[in-house]
Amino acid sequence: MLVKTKYVGVTITKPSRIKAIASSSLFVTISYPYAETCPFRAALAALIEKMVGDGVSLTENEKDADKWRKEYFDGEYWFVSPEK
Repeated sequence: MLVKTKYVGVTITKPSRIKAIASSSLFVTISYPYAETCPFRAALAALIEKMVGDGVSLTENEKDADKWRKEYFDGEYWFVSPEK
């Protein structure tokens, strides 16, 4: 499974945010987390939470956002399932 994340800049009505999109077309958008954690991995974790809630079958390794491999490609961070 592949998850793409990207930064979405501030607008007049919305703050900065991060969007995570799974290869299965599920997606989440979170407010940009101004914390010490990687904001793109935080978006991945939110997407994993949504997928589990929606009944998507994930392995125990896939449920842990820290185990996904992060790669930078064409202005986006891509996360590759630990099962690949």
